[in-house]
Amino acid sequence: MVATIHARLRSATREVHLELERHLALLSGDVSIVSYTRIIALFYGFYRPMEEGLQRLKILVPYQRFPLRARTELLKRDLLALGLGVQAISALPTCPDLPELCAPEHFAGCLYVLEGASLGGQIITRHLREKLELTDHGGTAFFVGDGASTAARWKCVLEWLEHISNSGLRGEQIVTSACDTFRALANWARAQGIYHEY
Repeated sequence: MVATIHARLRSATREVHLELERHLALLSGDVSIVSYTRIIALFYGFYRPMEEGLQRLKILVPYQRFPLRARTELLKRDLLALGLGVQAISALPTCPDLPELCAPEHFAGCLYVLEGASLGGQIITRHLREKLELTDHGGTAFFVGDGASTAARWKCVLEWLEHISNSGLRGEQIVTSACDTFRALANWARAQGIYHEY
């Protein structure tokens, strides 16, 4: 039996995904407003150029099932709620070493990572509400994402990935792109000094 593209993606990215979660330590008992704000700024610096790249690439992709989400705007909302001003947010550094974004397979692999973050975000949100007393409108908009609609949207993403992988897009390149996206985020976290070594 041939593995689905989702199974291939999940298997190939599992190790780097878990490593990134562990080193960012968002579910740690030691998470503070200061460390959380730095992580949201880190994500903003990654998602902003990534989403710009995906928007440019979208015209090459058979992409009709669901709209792209502007999660950079959610991160900006969180940063404002956490006390950063508009000018300070605009001045935040952005990741210069992104995964390759020039083919439909790159779009699909990157999208798998960015959309998948919303699933884990539901668990992270509950932890942050308990530890830091944050709310949907007061610092956790990014991790709340689509809220109760997150699972339904993720199902649409997986169905779309399966459809395009069966329609001529190269599955191996989709998987490689997803792995590269995780690694790019991990390298960005290291460059920003937000990668806790154990």
